[in-house]
Amino acid sequence: MDEKLKLYTLKKLKKQIEFLRLELQETQYVFEKALTEFNRDFSDTLEKGKPINPQKIQITDQEEKECNTLFRRIATRTHPDKLNNDSEIEERDKKRLEELYKKSNDASEEGDYDTLVKVAGELGFEDVTENEFYLEKSVSKLSDKIKHLQTTYAWVWYHEKNTDRKENLKQHIKRTYA
Repeated sequence: MDEKLKLYTLKKLKKQIEFLRLELQETQYVFEKALTEFNRDFSDTLEKGKPINPQKIQITDQEEKECNTLFRRIATRTHPDKLNNDSEIEERDKKRLEELYKKSNDASEEGDYDTLVKVAGELGFEDVTENEFYLEKSVSKLSDKIKHLQTTYAWVWYHEKNTDRKENLKQHIKRTYA
């Protein structure tokens, strides 16, 4: 692929990610409203009023490996032990780097590659975000998260306007959780 076409592809993928992140925020907001209504309407059906929350999307072994690799790169620049041994780093910078370490450590434990990439970007690791594979994977992952929320019972229940279908859905959910 020629360089100019590659630049267009990367730019387009970055814009798509920006749009999907915004769409995911909106979807999460609507999902929370839907979940509140769903839990209220099904409190008699659900086990001891326990809310039905979406399952966490599992990460693959390859994604876990990528998370660990990126976290190790970040840790080489931000680990508190390394910072304490480096007298040339100012106290203000040490605090910022320690915060980035903590943020990346939490993200690594949760398999949150997007947050790791953001931290890497703050540290100047440009090669991480300029990778077409990463950008395509991010688009796919964001789309999957949105689809996942939009296929939960709470989402479907909240958006169903037809009363007959809503009643059928209610009966199905009650049978499922009875």
